[in-house]
Amino acid sequence: MTSIIKYVFWILIPFSLAAQKAHIEARIDTNQILIGEQTSFHVELSYPKNQNYLFQIHKDTINSSIEIVDLKIDTIKTDSSLNQFQIHYHVTSFDSGYYVIPAQWLIASDSGDTLLSQMAILGVGTVAVDTSEAKIFDIKAPFEIEVSFLEWLEENYPYILVGFITIALLLGIWYYLTKRKKRDAPIAKIVIPKESAHVLALRQLEALREKKLWQNDLFKAYYTELSDIVRNYILNRFQINSMEMTTIETISALNNAQQLNQDTELILKQVLSTSDFVKFAKAKPLANENDLALKNAIAFVEQSRLIESETISKKEESNDSN
Repeated sequence: MTSIIKYVFWILIPFSLAAQKAHIEARIDTNQILIGEQTSFHVELSYPKNQNYLFQIHKDTINSSIEIVDLKIDTIKTDSSLNQFQIHYHVTSFDSGYYVIPAQWLIASDSGDTLLSQMAILGVGTVAVDTSEAKIFDIKAPFEIEVSFLEWLEENYPYILVGFITIALLLGIWYYLTKRKKRDAPIAKIVIPKESAHVLALRQLEALREKKLWQNDLFKAYYTELSDIVRNYILNRFQINSMEMTTIETISALNNAQQLNQDTELILKQVLSTSDFVKFAKAKPLANENDLALKNAIAFVEQSRLIESETISKKEESNDSN
């Protein structure tokens, strides 16, 4: 069975209330299915609006043997102080056996307190085949059918036509290359210096500000473009392909490369996590949070930009190696 990469989205929720009101619960519709059958796994969670929380969303698989067919996130607003979400996974499996669906978690980002749901077990059975009355016969040899030339031509004329056209094109190209005369001297290639990563990113962020997307309720478009600008900057500046990574994988890669300090990491996490939350949970942050996300993106670029001394040092190292 083709292995599917599991993506885990870390989502930063910019709201708060008393931690004791946070809650997470998980359940599965049925604990026993046959191979290829489907069932639903539900996760219900609630948290205070003005406290930061992290929770987990599976994208393609829950574990190596349980595949996600469909994912749906419902937002339930009970009152002005509490948010509630329901995550519905439609799942299936093509491997027989018993598989543990791990506990789902909800983490308070300020204190690190973790709430866990109960685990679930999914049994996947095979379909029994009754062979007691089955009769086994030898495989019959294929019948040979005579095909006339006209029938063969009718079935294969597209390939023959393509062959003739290809031969004609090749002959025409050969004739053109062997008979043409050089008319003009070669034009010198103009090399345009590559723009610095931070200059490009800052210009794109300023252009995004002028579009006024979130002011016109285009929250998803605003955060999608904001996230893409920051991730492309990380690729151009640090050669880390953030466009193919989740938020937590991006931050981990930067930390492993010793490219972030604590303040810069917090700024980047706010930008990418808020963007993920808007894109995948359809949240609508407040006006000051939208403006703060853009300011943090600019601050991240300014704090992590390649300064002139680093550029000179890298050129000297390159010359020494040569």
